[in-house]
Amino acid sequence: MASLHKWGAMVAVVMISAGCTVGPEYETPPMVMPAAYRQADRVAGSTAGDAPWQKVFPDQTLQGLITTALQGNQDLAAAAARVDQFQARARQQEAALYPQIGLGGSSGIQGVGGGPPLAQRGGVGSYGLALQMSWEADLWGRLRRLNESARARFAQQQRLMDAVRVSLIGQVAQTYFVLGGLEEQLKVAQAAISARERALSIAEARKENGAISGLDLQRFVADVASARNQKAAIERGIAQTENLLNLLLGRNPGPVARGKDPLRPPAAGSLPVGLPSELLRRRPDILAAEQGLIAANAEIGAAIANQFPQLTLGASVGLSTPDLLQTVGGLLQIDQYVFDGGARAAEVQLRRAVFREAHAAYTKTVLGAFREVEDALVAFRTFREQMTQLELQAKSLSTAVELAQVRYESGRSGYLEVVNAQQELFAAELALANARAQCAVAYAAVYQAVGGGWELLEPTLKVEAGASRARPAAVLRR
Repeated sequence: MASLHKWGAMVAVVMISAGCTVGPEYETPPMVMPAAYRQADRVAGSTAGDAPWQKVFPDQTLQGLITTALQGNQDLAAAAARVDQFQARARQQEAALYPQIGLGGSSGIQGVGGGPPLAQRGGVGSYGLALQMSWEADLWGRLRRLNESARARFAQQQRLMDAVRVSLIGQVAQTYFVLGGLEEQLKVAQAAISARERALSIAEARKENGAISGLDLQRFVADVASARNQKAAIERGIAQTENLLNLLLGRNPGPVARGKDPLRPPAAGSLPVGLPSELLRRRPDILAAEQGLIAANAEIGAAIANQFPQLTLGASVGLSTPDLLQTVGGLLQIDQYVFDGGARAAEVQLRRAVFREAHAAYTKTVLGAFREVEDALVAFRTFREQMTQLELQAKSLSTAVELAQVRYESGRSGYLEVVNAQQELFAAELALANARAQCAVAYAAVYQAVGGGWELLEPTLKVEAGASRARPAAVLRR
């Protein structure tokens, strides 16, 4: 037992000394950010991304569709599966930090060779049971760096799943609004067809009485055909948009429910976007990119530590019969490469290059996020302006159609003037319905761009990597 105590003391000394972690410590890269968004209505106030999506989208029909999508969307299901995969990998890597303990047993019969079987000659049976342990003393932090990387990769997948969730909520809302716009356009087309069919019936009666020419009658016919053609195109768009929405919901093609007023115009400035600096904590894709940066940084340290000697401790404690002998053994193994052709040095160089790539990906993600917010804001603002002008245009053209009809019926103009006025009104009403839909789509896009639709939940594994911090410049010089 004395030897066992000595071995235990040696292990304690090694564990105390195994506190060195080589490699660069991680620091979030500095970013040059604008002071405010160019297209924001106001700077002050909390970001709309902190609001739950149920509050941002009060339409109960839309809420039901989003809930269905969050439960049945296959992209989100795949992202959740990837989270489970990387969680298992993180646990596997964490296990390498601890001693590996195994239990082994043996049995046999000992005797003198020759003659009848041993059992008949009184052979002696022997049995053994041993408890074995091995542990790599992480002197240079290689295992800790790998564990840090695995935790960061796990956290990265969690944030990527959150990004899929944000995108899914935005896509469902935007597709729903597009569908609502097409429905409104269909109503416009149906109303135009009904009005033109009534005009055609009157024109046919007037043609029989000789009040109009055959040329005027054909213009009535063409006018009806034009509206029907537009209606068919809109119906095609509705069916295809329903198919897309059903795919997002994770179900087969079929009809999709609509609310009473899916294009209810949102209030001006109802989605405050806050400051650009807040985007770094709200956008899950930015957080995911940073976790990738953390993992790449840790892998540099693991590659550096792999150049140093590796120390492995082993021990065994066992009993054997027939004399119940106690066996105690210990092993101290040191591995250090002498020549590897530069493979380990190349691995360090590789990991530094991977880090630089991850740094570029992080920067691009941040810049892309700023652009998406600006694009969504300018779309929201300009489509609201277009709605105002299109409403005025449609009202004026409606009056023009009435005046053209009066002039035609009084014989002061041909029917071509009526046709032109009706076509202009039809186009303006379709454009107004589309602008309403696009304004609602931009409303959803603003919410998505500022990182709305998810909340930061504590991961199952602790994912914070590395407590110490280096200078920001050190990050860029790796």
